[in-house]
Amino acid sequence: MAGRKWIDGSQKENKIERNFVIWYFNEICIQMMNKRPKLVPVKVECYAGSRADEYPRRFYWDDTLFEIREIVDRWYQGDTHPETPPADYFKVQSVSSGKFILKHELKVDAWFLVI
Repeated sequence: MAGRKWIDGSQKENKIERNFVIWYFNEICIQMMNKRPKLVPVKVECYAGSRADEYPRRFYWDDTLFEIREIVDRWYQGDTHPETPPADYFKVQSVSSGKFILKHELKVDAWFLVI
């Protein structure tokens, strides 16, 4: 990491600042690795085209209806680890309240809001 250019034109490496940045980055990484997402069960109404529960159209969370304007992204979690069952994920934009991530666990046919 190059040092700052000081008023006198010299280059000095600010080790305290560099060490702080490294420490802060490491702390953020540790927090992210230790933080598991919380799964909240929700009721989801889906579009059923060629297969059942093809994609969500609306969901209920705490007795509040959230209409889905669009599916921003979707991905699949395979059956590679026994502790992580296969699931479909949908990042959705609601009509009124922002973006949410919905998880559909396929084996048990259960929907969750990822928080």
